[in-house]
Amino acid sequence: MFKKGGVVWIIWNVLFAALFVTLGIITCINSGNPDFQNVIILIAGILVIVDASLRLLALALSIMLNTEEETLRGQLGRSAVSSSELAIGILLILVSQGESAYLTVLFQYLAYFIGILLIVLGSVALLFGIVFLIKKVGSVAANILGLFVGALLIVGGILVLIYANQEALLQIFFVFFGIMFVLIGVALLVGTVLTAIQIRRFKAAAKAAENAAPENQNAVEGEIVEAPAEEPKEEKPVEEKPAEAEEKPEEPEDKPE
Repeated sequence: MFKKGGVVWIIWNVLFAALFVTLGIITCINSGNPDFQNVIILIAGILVIVDASLRLLALALSIMLNTEEETLRGQLGRSAVSSSELAIGILLILVSQGESAYLTVLFQYLAYFIGILLIVLGSVALLFGIVFLIKKVGSVAANILGLFVGALLIVGGILVLIYANQEALLQIFFVFFGIMFVLIGVALLVGTVLTAIQIRRFKAAAKAAENAAPENQNAVEGEIVEAPAEEPKEEKPVEEKPAEAEEKPEEPEDKPE
């Protein structure tokens, strides 16, 4: 159903990418409207639930059709991710049904969490950057860049904690979420196109290799290989051994009288 690189998979991802981009733009524009905030959370929850449900259905069909142990084990991780996605969608729908005051409190604590997380991550990045500079691990430019990113994270975390009690906090979050939705949609669209092109190129190369293999085999089978004619060996004339010199009778030596 959702075979990677298939037509249904491509259409589904393109539609979701378009929805994310549209949702992000609308969220940024109407970030200060309380009624819109509840509606947008409700829409986001419904979309997440639909996506998670379809993924779980596809995984269930895949598990029913496949019997290989390795394939079934690989589906466990995907089912856990899809189940978590479904739980997030349900939570978003519950949040959208609450009052705006509760929503403000919820995002306030979320801001505390994000601010503290940014400060901790920035501190760790600074610590590693200093240690790498002292021990000369990696390039100097990369270590300096790590220190700069760590400092930015710490400053960002402090700013989030400072503005956590502001009335405009919820609007800031919705602007942030709108930008994130746009980025997710663009990334999903680009990733889908690149993956589809790569899979089609791979299939075309495999098909070309399969078509080329029988042609080469037929060419080899149809080719008659003639054994090279053996050159006649020249017979070497048998050399006659010279007859041994006949033994001459020894002449009697003259004895002195």
